[in-house]
Amino acid sequence: MIPARAQHEKDAALADRLNAAGILTDPAWLTAVCRTPRHSFVPRYHHLRSAGLRNEIVDSADPADRAIWLDAVYGDNDLPILLSRDTPSAVLSTATAPATLARMLELLAVQDEHRVLHVGTGSGYLTALLCHRLGSDNVVGLDIEPDLCELARARLARLGHTPDLRTGDGLEGFGKHAPLDRIVVTGAVPAIPPCWLRQLAPAGAILTELAIGSRAGNLIRLDRVGERVVQGRFADVEAGFEPLRTWDAVPDQPASWAPAATQPCVRRRTVLDPMVLEQPENRIVWLLAALNFGRNPYIRRTIMMGDCGPPYGILLAAPDGSSAQIGLNSDRVIEAGPRLLWRAVERAYRLWLRLGRPGWDRFGLTVTQREHTLWLDDPAGDYRWTRPTSTSLRAWRPHRTRHPSIQPASPAPSDAKGHR
Repeated sequence: MIPARAQHEKDAALADRLNAAGILTDPAWLTAVCRTPRHSFVPRYHHLRSAGLRNEIVDSADPADRAIWLDAVYGDNDLPILLSRDTPSAVLSTATAPATLARMLELLAVQDEHRVLHVGTGSGYLTALLCHRLGSDNVVGLDIEPDLCELARARLARLGHTPDLRTGDGLEGFGKHAPLDRIVVTGAVPAIPPCWLRQLAPAGAILTELAIGSRAGNLIRLDRVGERVVQGRFADVEAGFEPLRTWDAVPDQPASWAPAATQPCVRRRTVLDPMVLEQPENRIVWLLAALNFGRNPYIRRTIMMGDCGPPYGILLAAPDGSSAQIGLNSDRVIEAGPRLLWRAVERAYRLWLRLGRPGWDRFGLTVTQREHTLWLDDPAGDYRWTRPTSTSLRAWRPHRTRHPSIQPASPAPSDAKGHR
């Protein structure tokens, strides 16, 4: 156990750090952080090991772990709190880093008496901050994992918080408590579920990570601007949330995808260094690439490592068996399968350069009951992509304008051989 005074000092220091960094400035939220013992919500976490090694549990109950555990809980990394039983390396839920939560709270811009739905309760820490700020009667929470819900409920109760927590599918919202002033989601979605639009109050807002594909998204706040219509621009904040698991557009086990060894290959050269896309300011290229990856834009990206020494390449793999291998120390590319994945990335990179290397704040989203429209600069501008509003697999389509847009990912020729 941590002495009460030391506990308060830890939480106060966390609030001071977030404030000094300019991440959290609202006095009401700073008070909530000071008075909410973060360590109580993350008594243990999983330390993920390299492939072939067993993961470790870092537990506050173990004296040998206590110092490491406490530093991690008040540090600024996401901490895995639930792993898949079938795939131990697959993280199902995390305790989100404090800095990410602080940025979300600032973007949320709540007012007294606002009613908030938190989708993805997880450890319960963000729910506790909401309860402290708004009161338990104005906070409702959903998580798909019954065990996480029960643990969060008990931790919240010890602090005197009694929000309505339910086990359920966040994509269905919480109609019983509608209309909702805010819907905050600690999970990634490829599109906005129609029910969230229906349950939002007239001046309400949705805050979520919109990720239309792997590495292809950021936090976005969508304000209601009409009857079942929301609109907003992306924030320059990468949350890195796990996708909400009930969304059927997200493959369950991307690690099981494998390039089809028998398919013909395209061997060619590239002028695009894949490491350029690892730089945070260039990550928006993956968003543009995902727009032309088709119905399922979740492309698994793996850094290829030898038995010893530095990485030697990047592997992209798609659920349909398409793959691309890009060398880090050469300009060689090998593509196979029904789609040429790296060619789609190259096309997206060229468009990004042509548009003047736009940042996240130049991209926005408008959602109606009928369709989603992703746009650059202006909702009625020349660069727009649309998809139906649905929780089913859907492809983004370029809106027809007088300016060229991204074309669909090229199919691999059936007789492809040699260099291109």
